[in-house]
Amino acid sequence: MKSAVKKVLSIIIIAVVVFGVFVSWKGLGPIDNLKQSLKYGLDIDGGVYVVMQADTKGISKSKLKETMEQTKEVLEKRVNAMGISEATVSIEGNDRFRIEMPGVKNAKTAINRIGKTAQLKFTLADGTAYLTGSDVKTAAAVADDENGGYKIELQFTSEGQKKFAKVTELASSGKVTPTVTADGSTVSANSVVIWLDNDI
Repeated sequence: MKSAVKKVLSIIIIAVVVFGVFVSWKGLGPIDNLKQSLKYGLDIDGGVYVVMQADTKGISKSKLKETMEQTKEVLEKRVNAMGISEATVSIEGNDRFRIEMPGVKNAKTAINRIGKTAQLKFTLADGTAYLTGSDVKTAAAVADDENGGYKIELQFTSEGQKKFAKVTELASSGKVTPTVTADGSTVSANSVVIWLDNDI
């Protein structure tokens, strides 16, 4: 009796193993085969990794961690916009970023795209640009005590103040024909649109 039970169990185990191997190799219904479901890293798929040193001059120690996290988010958006699957951005130490991009063949192009300085601009609803990041003296996310959550506080340079006064005057004039779209809808004619790397 014991011998018969062992034989049956052995047959069941072998059948389960064979079935598992078959499903792993060929897939079954909604289950992808093993090759399709695996995501390869740099060690198998090849690709590019780069370590970037942040310029932290002028950033206080208390703000450094927050600034690094914000910069990491910008880098992640850039990498994701390139359509690189399984890419990772991580902070190393206090002032370095490590970006891994599996499967990337053109290292120079990838590095140039993720390493460029973020482009900030202010436009009217018709796309006419009036200010850039160089017109902003300081910018910070601060707690919004009146409405809850956070708000952005900007301080412009003296030249930036003049440009911002001009762009808000034009925006409120009612003479701007809106052409800029966000999320499928046209922005309001009296808007001043703030862009970061071509995203509103």
